[in-house]
Amino acid sequence: LSGATRRITHTGAEERGVSYAPDGRKLLYASERNGNWDLVEARLKRPQDKGFSGVAPFEEALLVGGPADDFQPLYSPRGDRVAYRGDRSSLRVYDIAAKTSIEVLPRDAVYSYEDDDWRFAWSPDGRWLVTRTGFENTSEIELVDASGREARRNLSLNGFQDRRPQVSADASAVLWLSDRESLRTASGDAVQTDVMAAFLSHNQPPTNDTFS
Repeated sequence: LSGATRRITHTGAEERGVSYAPDGRKLLYASERNGNWDLVEARLKRPQDKGFSGVAPFEEALLVGGPADDFQPLYSPRGDRVAYRGDRSSLRVYDIAAKTSIEVLPRDAVYSYEDDDWRFAWSPDGRWLVTRTGFENTSEIELVDASGREARRNLSLNGFQDRRPQVSADASAVLWLSDRESLRTASGDAVQTDVMAAFLSHNQPPTNDTFS
């Protein structure tokens, strides 16, 4: 890392939500250049270039577009699929090679108050996504099949606020922030946040532990 900065986009529109491809040769972001939020991918042109630093030439291409607002893209661990927010409120997975998109979490599963309040993450094997569901103050953490075939699995199972899930590098646990064990004010508001973990096992249901 040299600290050098390079500008990628040159439009008068807003671009945000950058995701790096695992091989470092592609960037994905949401752009409002066409009047609504679309997913645009920047790709290196020359095979000898390893990254976007310096003057390595690249080209931009529309990956997911249309009349709906699609944003918050996230490459899968192998870089062959992209999870993103479709029409602001549903969780979708786009297969880059097949050029197909499927809904893995319907719009009525999550209530979003603003654009960046809903986070999701891939499992290391690319089979699952972990995501917040429900209303923000009583949100849950769920495991969602990235193929859209299997039923969702609620990992948090409580009426408190659970958010920002991640999967551990060895896929043995799902971690997230929660006010479940928080001290409360006289009005019932949480005053702290803890890190919760659900340890996954093929032989028994997930178990929850708290790390303060």
